[in-house]
Amino acid sequence: MSGKRALDSNRPLQEHNLVEWAKPLLKSKHKISQVIDVRIEGQYSSREAKKLAKVVIQCLSERPEYRPKIKEIVRSLEKLQDSNDTIGGVGSS
Repeated sequence: MSGKRALDSNRPLQEHNLVEWAKPLLKSKHKISQVIDVRIEGQYSSREAKKLAKVVIQCLSERPEYRPKIKEIVRSLEKLQDSNDTIGGVGSS
């Protein structure tokens, strides 16, 4: 989603740890775009970005019992991809 490494000391100090930097941004529907890789700009809708951010936030839960199973993650991503294809979005290639 971000195209960034999980840990990168070459980024500014507040961005060294990708999860710590991205988590608050992903929780705000108005800031999600700050996390998404600029190389895929225009290839997704804001609705799709919000849905993806929701899946990512669930995966980052500190409590393991709140994290979705991989099967649920795959299902969510497939549904997102299918809706993107059906609506005439770019999709993945």
